[in-house]
Amino acid sequence: MSPEAAARPDNGTQPLSLCHLLDPEVLANPYPLYHRLRTEDPVHWDPFLHAWVVTRYADVVRVLHDFSADRTPTPEQLTAMGLSALNPIAQVMVKQMLFMDAPAHTRLRALASSAFTPSKVELLRSHIQEIADRLLDAVEAQGHMDLIADFAEPLPAIVTAEMLGVPVEDHNQLKAWSADFAEMLGNFQHNPDRVPRVLRSLGQMTAYFRDAIEQPGTGRREGLVQSLATAEIQGDRLSQEEVIANSIVTMVGGQETTTNLIGNGILSLLGKREQLEQLQADLSLTPSAVEELLRYESPSQHTARLAPRDSELGGKQIRKREAVIAVMAAGNRDPERFPDPDRLDITRKDNRHLAFGWAAHFCFGAALARIEGQIAFETILQRFRNLKLEPGSLTWRTNLGLRGLTGLPISFTESGRSRKFDSKLTQTSIQTSAIPRLSETKRQLLAKLLRAEQRENSRQQVITPRTRNESVPLALTQEQVLKHEMATPGMPPFYNESITIHRHGFLNTKVLQLVLAEIVRRHEIWRTNYQTVNGHLAQVIHAPPSVFPLKTFDLRLIPHKNREAEALRLATEEARRPFDLERDPLLRATLTTLEDEEHRLFFTMHQSIVDGVCVYQVLPRELTGLYEAFAAGKPSPLPELSIQYADFAFWERHRFQRGALKTQLDYWRNQLAGELPVLQWPAERFNLRSRMLRGAMQPFTFSQQLMLLLKELSRHEGVTLFMILLAGFVALLYCYSREEDIIVGTPAPAGRKRPEVQELLGYFINPVALRIDLSGNPTFRDLLRRAQQNVVGAVSNDHIPVEHVIDQLKLKSDLKRNPFFQAVISLAPPLPDLAPGWEQTIMDVDSGGSKWDLYLELSERPAGILGRAQYDPDLFDAATVRLLIEDLQVLLQRIAVDPSQRLSSVKYALSSQVIALAPIGDQARW
Repeated sequence: MSPEAAARPDNGTQPLSLCHLLDPEVLANPYPLYHRLRTEDPVHWDPFLHAWVVTRYADVVRVLHDFSADRTPTPEQLTAMGLSALNPIAQVMVKQMLFMDAPAHTRLRALASSAFTPSKVELLRSHIQEIADRLLDAVEAQGHMDLIADFAEPLPAIVTAEMLGVPVEDHNQLKAWSADFAEMLGNFQHNPDRVPRVLRSLGQMTAYFRDAIEQPGTGRREGLVQSLATAEIQGDRLSQEEVIANSIVTMVGGQETTTNLIGNGILSLLGKREQLEQLQADLSLTPSAVEELLRYESPSQHTARLAPRDSELGGKQIRKREAVIAVMAAGNRDPERFPDPDRLDITRKDNRHLAFGWAAHFCFGAALARIEGQIAFETILQRFRNLKLEPGSLTWRTNLGLRGLTGLPISFTESGRSRKFDSKLTQTSIQTSAIPRLSETKRQLLAKLLRAEQRENSRQQVITPRTRNESVPLALTQEQVLKHEMATPGMPPFYNESITIHRHGFLNTKVLQLVLAEIVRRHEIWRTNYQTVNGHLAQVIHAPPSVFPLKTFDLRLIPHKNREAEALRLATEEARRPFDLERDPLLRATLTTLEDEEHRLFFTMHQSIVDGVCVYQVLPRELTGLYEAFAAGKPSPLPELSIQYADFAFWERHRFQRGALKTQLDYWRNQLAGELPVLQWPAERFNLRSRMLRGAMQPFTFSQQLMLLLKELSRHEGVTLFMILLAGFVALLYCYSREEDIIVGTPAPAGRKRPEVQELLGYFINPVALRIDLSGNPTFRDLLRRAQQNVVGAVSNDHIPVEHVIDQLKLKSDLKRNPFFQAVISLAPPLPDLAPGWEQTIMDVDSGGSKWDLYLELSERPAGILGRAQYDPDLFDAATVRLLIEDLQVLLQRIAVDPSQRLSSVKYALSSQVIALAPIGDQARW
């Protein structure tokens, strides 16, 4: 079986997740996936969407009826998350009734829905019929048409324009805007490359409807826009922003549903010829047929809600404000509600489907969509008796939630060529535009992650707050950090981590102290120490401090040229001062002022309370978001945390004690079996016993040009940027050492997979071993595949702490040194977009210690790849490390241009001084 076939979820063997909709073949026919979800786990926690997925009819009805639609983030929340670029979208969506609960939803719906009552819409039937006839008249002589472009799109676009009261000749523009905005409504994963276009369309729509409100006489007629602008209920009128926002959602809903109903419906009928012929023979069945086609191929596949309170659904405990995806399309195929649900039956009785939603948010345009669909099917089938599907493949839209085709070529003449409709059509020949076929890497990674999650019982109880009078254990990998440090007294503080926040502009120190105190209050782990309780290390959590102890230094009195260096000196002094783990706060902050509007905020944190997600994302997001709010006299924009790091540690310990990770242990036993390779460093300098774990740091940058070449290579080869950097690093070590079996490490964010911990500060890292086979003089392309396989396997099995692996393999434990690897590489999480005037750097200060012999920490930035090499100066001097970095850059440049090169040829591009790194016994080989 091919890797692609193995990754498909519709064969009954692969783990469950709506993420499989990203596979074009699954998107073309999602119903086998929905069937598995509904039968195997109808209320399913999807760890990659961080949401519950609900697929049974009764459960979907309950979610739509009882759960909250108030789910779209506010601009303030987006800013706090570093996504301020999306604020214009949020400003519109928060004012749309689609994302409101009562009473705000009731107020808006009462005004908007008055134009769409069944009785009023029925009066439009003859006019809609005229539009349909006119559109079909234009193509009838041709004998063929694209049903979507020639009919299914313009029909509702023209009707919607008339309902809104805007010029009908604008309907093509309205349709284009609608398609762009629908991306924000239908997809649970958004393409950042599309954001500029969506923002541009949103700006144009906003200006268009504002003009329609302010200049109603310029070629516009009375319609919903003016009705909303002038309507009054008990003296209350809508703001202009509310009118614009709900005109937009009406425009989108009025087009998307009907276009997809017509296209999906005709395709379904062409695939079920007996149903098509039955309907053509008796057009009085059209209303029933429309309801069945809405059920069978729902234009709206799923929608999201939030749990309004802690709830039980399908035997699962759903916590307040957790996201729930109600899959209406799956509910519409539920055999407990619809007999023989996968059969298209245009005479089906009791057809109360979910295509238009349920309860308060039932689509208020449903009556109009039904009439448009009835007229469309009846007119097409009456006029074109020999309707046939044109040859060629069909293309599904990339919108995962609003299901429809981009084109549907049909013919209606006796001489028109016909393609035999295969029941497998939607699985094999229908393609998806703009979604590239998932690379082998992504297929493998997605499948393995899901499989691992399933093996470890993803349905287990969510992490909940612990009982407060219980002793708080350490998290598994947090314990390894502390044991390692305690086993190396007198060594440099290699577990001290640093980060720098730059403030360009006025800074209110008192506000900053309030912000820091609030962050410490929010996160218990940042007010925690460690003590031995009953023979075991435990967390001791202190009450929040009333004032945060911020050190401040005003450097404006010293010469300008010395200020930056002095600021770094002060920060380095703090970074090299050890923490007393039992007594000291494990976080120190130092503020230096260089100019009136130029400040540096240096943090020194113990590794046991932070990880990469903390320093790159959570901390800068919270700090800048809170400062902007507090400085403006506003309350915190951040929601309260549902759990704390100690709750995670308690949950993880219980899970580990139950043996939930046995399968992962089996993976590591196999991966690290046999004689373990040892990477040989310079023989004349290497002395394991005399190592003092000292550290030095060498910053560097790979150019933007090289970064772009590597990213293009990653796209072409279907691998990640990290996999390329890993393969390049391992290739370099091979060239230096001539070892064909090399293990390097990488810090895997194992604990971050749970949805409850995404916003927590704390240590969730587990360093894992990547064992790469370099035998056979592989090409770099071959090496990429080997790196890919290792990364996929390691990330899928990364919960086991290294000490437990050592115990299982019966290796001699040495807390001073990892027995598997001493060379480490990582690619940092992306930095958030901070508010204007804020910037973050993380490679300015070092602690003077190093956990590893050599650690390359890399970070992708707009200007290139920023990096730092942290190394042990007892093994390497600075010149050697500079040489290593230069060689790595040369190697990456060579392989980016030509990945077919073999390792034996790449090494000749490296510096002749590389021999200085080779063990003395191996130098003759060079």
